Amino acid sequence: MDEATIVVTTIADELDSTLANASVTDFGELGDISLREANAISQAGDTIQFDGTDFTGGAAGFSASWRLASL
Repeated sequence: MDEATIVVTTIADELDSTLANASVTDFGELGDISLREANAISQAGDTIQFDGTDFTGGAAGFSASWRLASL
């Protein structure tokens, strides 16, 4: 599978779709991808980047919880 780069474009904490095979379109197109959505659609080897223009002029706080799945 090809590796992809997913760009977070909003600081809003949102999840516009809960479909198991959701795509960027399901989450509101390229201009409306939150970190939660980027994480939901990412695959092993993908890169998540942040669009710097949406993160200027204010601080954003993130907290994360990870659970490792057994292989």
